[in-house]
Amino acid sequence: MQDSGSSSQRKRPRPLVLDVHVPAESRNYPVLIGRGMLSRIGTELRQRLGGAIRSR
Repeated sequence: MQDSGSSSQRKRPRPLVLDVHVPAESRNYPVLIGRGMLSRIGTELRQRLGGAIRSR
């Protein structure tokens, strides 16, 4: 018998953005996005937009 808190249950993915703060003044700095995040964003877009986008 499994309890409701078992690790075998599927975990929901974490949100892509948890909080956004807009700076009072312009700041230019590089943002590094890894391949895993790019893949996750692409998957999310394909799920939400369906056939409206195509992959390269």
